[in-house]
Amino acid sequence: YQYQAYHLSSQVGFPSDDGWLRATWAQNLVNLRQSDLPATSPLWTILLAIGTPLGTNLPIWAHLLGAVFLALTALYVYKLALRLMDGKKVLGFICALLTVVEFRLLWGAQSGLEMTLFTFLSLATICTYLENREHPRHAMIFCGLSLWARPEGLLLFIALGLDQFVRGLRLRKGHLKRLGGGTFLFGAFLAPDLLFNRATSGHLLGSFMAT
Repeated sequence: YQYQAYHLSSQVGFPSDDGWLRATWAQNLVNLRQSDLPATSPLWTILLAIGTPLGTNLPIWAHLLGAVFLALTALYVYKLALRLMDGKKVLGFICALLTVVEFRLLWGAQSGLEMTLFTFLSLATICTYLENREHPRHAMIFCGLSLWARPEGLLLFIALGLDQFVRGLRLRKGHLKRLGGGTFLFGAFLAPDLLFNRATSGHLLGSFMAT
């Protein structure tokens, strides 16, 4: 796609108008314009905005970020595959390889959207949680960041919270207390997100969700 786009227009671009919308949000953030700021992907917009003061071509910067997060997604696919397949590295490598050549993820990596960022944070949440279900603090940090990437990150928190609640009822040894700690940690990410939405769009869930 990028080869054809450059061949036709002599510049790098995005395959959909949503990518340019994210780029506009990033430029508005740098210029401190609050009339049109993101509600669904503030973390991605902040990452895009970092490239603007550096003088980086914004589409190229977005493609670079997308590729980095696709690679990180493949890394956590590998780690998850090792856990689910009894540590068989060959199978883990195959799963990671299939991830980096999967068409929709490749499209997402060069779309200018937050797709690969969210897949990375979601898989990091799951893998980190499975590694230490007794103390899921690190998983909650990844989960909180996933909420800043996409609102669907809230579903991850609900899933983790339900698992901790059931474990607490079964084991009855401090799990409910740790659930409260994890909830507080997640809330530390949720509250700024809601306040940001309220300040920029007038709605706690953002203008898109309100619509």
